[in-house]
Amino acid sequence: MLRPHHLRALAILVTLVSLSLLFSTFSMRSGDNRMWIMDRHHTQQDQYTDGRPVLSAVDAQHQPAYSDTNNSQTEATPIGFTLTPTTTRRRPMKIHGVGEVFQITRKSANPSNHLPVAVAKNKIKFQGYLLPAAPSALLKTRNLFQNRTVTQDDINNTLALLNKRLEENKQELDAEVEAQQHVGYWNVTHPKRLLIVTSWRSGSTFLGQILSEHPGVYNHYEPLMHVGLEQIRPGDPRVDSAIQHLKDLLHCKYSNEDFLKKIQESMQDMLSHNAHVWQACVLGPNRNVCSLSNFLEAACHKFPALTMKMVRLRLNLTRQLLDDPSVKVLYLVRDPRATMNSRLSSVKWCSQSIDCIDPGRLCSDIQSDLDAFESLSADFPGRVALIKYETMAKSPHTTFRSIFNFAGLFYTRKIREEVEKHTSRDENHPWSTVRKSAERVDLWRQKLDSKSISNIQSVCSNVLAKLGYSQL
Repeated sequence: MLRPHHLRALAILVTLVSLSLLFSTFSMRSGDNRMWIMDRHHTQQDQYTDGRPVLSAVDAQHQPAYSDTNNSQTEATPIGFTLTPTTTRRRPMKIHGVGEVFQITRKSANPSNHLPVAVAKNKIKFQGYLLPAAPSALLKTRNLFQNRTVTQDDINNTLALLNKRLEENKQELDAEVEAQQHVGYWNVTHPKRLLIVTSWRSGSTFLGQILSEHPGVYNHYEPLMHVGLEQIRPGDPRVDSAIQHLKDLLHCKYSNEDFLKKIQESMQDMLSHNAHVWQACVLGPNRNVCSLSNFLEAACHKFPALTMKMVRLRLNLTRQLLDDPSVKVLYLVRDPRATMNSRLSSVKWCSQSIDCIDPGRLCSDIQSDLDAFESLSADFPGRVALIKYETMAKSPHTTFRSIFNFAGLFYTRKIREEVEKHTSRDENHPWSTVRKSAERVDLWRQKLDSKSISNIQSVCSNVLAKLGYSQL
């Protein structure tokens, strides 16, 4: 039986809960278009900002904000990255691939609206957490395309940012003793061109990420992404158009409408692997610029080295590309048991494609690639190389130095630091390039069951033997 003092306590509790709910509703409605940024000295995972934000809020109209931290005025520009807000608090989520990323937190939100995220113009690379965004909301809203008309000033201003970045890169490279001894290393008239050919989940994102960190590299990320989850093999009716598209990109021509549409639809995915251009896109006045062929062509022509990695084109089809004497091809191969383990355990989309989920097709492609490698190596001596993922993972510095030498690029101090960072610690999600790489070489032994291993080995026995991988 409730006593009078029990009833009074219950009434007080109900009142407090009601006031709390009312305050939360008012807070969300009063600040539904605002988001705060915290700098690296004020970041605590799973915590909100206390008191005033480190940077002022940026509203939905994309007005610039200014920091009053340390009495400085640091301009912040929204990157156009929208998410469906959620009032549910989640674990922090890292944003990968954005040139300038910060720890940010949502002060309040109206679930019916979208919120902009802002990025400030100081140097915190690849560090950041989005709080408390739901992963599903984040994945559904990767499109950075804005509904704004591009002006010539937008293009010129973004190119000016890129020019400034490249001039800084060149000066940095000039400071390296090795670079000073090499005449004409920054030759944009006759750029070096490197193609990476491999299969899904074979380590190419990691390799491409390291190459794109070089101060003079323009990286064409997944130039056949618009093809979908399929392989292009000899006899495919798409071969001619695919080869022409790749030839165009290697000479900075963006003429494929499907590819440009893919860039527009998934700008962060497609351009964030092109580190130096992406920074200019993020900091520039209008990100629409970065999906335009005339901007991309102008940007591409400013670089002394072009790279691209392909997981949808088999090696024998690169012969036509090697007719250009400036082109080199690097074939990356991985133990098919490890590749299949990664495909089965790390990504859901693989099950949607027979080209991805079938180990027989994987090893048939590898066998074809190995045959093509022997033929191409004989016909184009010194311009075709093969590297095993396992070698890259176990001896990263030695391997990357040889890769950079093959590509005609300097293995700079910063690249060495990047390699160390990407191979000495672990971030366990499928698209991370930061991993304790040596520990992952034999991870398939723990993850795959004996039946799966036996099945893969039975259809891949010739490939395993040819590459020197022992069977269990």
